Amino acid sequence: MNQGQGQFVQVPCVKCGTVVWIVPSAGVGYCPSCQTPNHLSPAGAGGAPQAGAPVVAGPPVAPGAAGPPPPQVYGGGYGPAAQPVAGSAARRPSKAGAIAGGIAAVIAAAAVTGGKTALRNFGKDPGKASLSSLGITPNKADPDKMIASALGYAKKWRSDAVFRSINISALGADGTQDLSEKNVLVEFFSPSGISSLDKSKRDDSIKKYNFAGEDMTWDTKTTWGPKKQVDPPPPGTPIPTCTAKMLAAAAVKAGALKPGATVHASLDPTFSMAWIVQTGATPKSFDASTCAPVKN
Repeated sequence: MNQGQGQFVQVPCVKCGTVVWIVPSAGVGYCPSCQTPNHLSPAGAGGAPQAGAPVVAGPPVAPGAAGPPPPQVYGGGYGPAAQPVAGSAARRPSKAGAIAGGIAAVIAAAAVTGGKTALRNFGKDPGKASLSSLGITPNKADPDKMIASALGYAKKWRSDAVFRSINISALGADGTQDLSEKNVLVEFFSPSGISSLDKSKRDDSIKKYNFAGEDMTWDTKTTWGPKKQVDPPPPGTPIPTCTAKMLAAAAVKAGALKPGATVHASLDPTFSMAWIVQTGATPKSFDASTCAPVKN
């Protein structure tokens, strides 16, 4: 069974039966309907598909791109293959296989869940900023403002922090989300942190900002980072010029989102450099720059 780059395994959700798309290297995927985690193996370690689970081509990268290269060690995302650094034997790159099994699982396990559950992921004493102080309306929250707000905090955390991904649990046709029940998760990473030989720097090289209820929260107790050095680090994900409002309009036009309904939307290099809108068995992809539909 071919499980090459850019392919997914389709499995029925263990709770509601909705089709869930899972990257084999991550081993876990979250149901677009009920947000239940689904694993490729009973133990959740991932890698081996369930018996009879079809492996299918995943959403492609944006039009005009050459296609995703082999997965970079950071989170299973796409980036340049690790190469030795000239004149620096000490900065020897980690083996791709060892890294893929580490950070990819960490990121997959922290994928979007229901808002209340996601709040508990950051412990009893998370960092917190009220949405009102960020200029965000909780019941009509703008994901683009969330990226911008979180970026400001990420830069205070690490001056070289770059955007990696955003997962929007319930994007409405107006391009906003009601945060009273479900969340939005925005993630950043520090290139110097994940590529450091210093374990203490790597251990706090990934930061996730959770928007739920009336607050943005982030973990101040548990830190995130790859077990192995990621050298060279992948580039950050370009912040989409296809805004959430533009994406929602494109999704409505394509029949992927109906007025009054919501969909799960994500921009995550683990899966694609395009927006992915979950519409059941066949997700739809949209160019992150132009909002043009991308053929799957």
